[in-house]
Amino acid sequence: MQHVVSDTLADFAAFYDEDVELISITRPRAQSSQAYAQELLSSRGLPPSNWVQEAGDANALADALSASVCPTLVGEITQATEVVSDLLGCQRVDIRLEILSQPM
Repeated sequence: MQHVVSDTLADFAAFYDEDVELISITRPRAQSSQAYAQELLSSRGLPPSNWVQEAGDANALADALSASVCPTLVGEITQATEVVSDLLGCQRVDIRLEILSQPM
């Protein structure tokens, strides 16, 4: 079995190849997301949220949450919905955003 390591999201399509077992996509660490997450954890300012959005719709996140949202987080969620859409052919994606107190 093969492990694909790449920096291109489109390489997730290798998921459908018979000899591929694992796909790793490298991404730069977003310092603004990390700082935003720490701020949310400290303030407990983000209530659990759940919504369904069109794949790749960056405005859906702002519409779903009343709190101000870090632009990097919006980008991360939008990109994740695009990946799910590309891999599975989904037009709409269900999003759940929570602050976890322990690993899932």
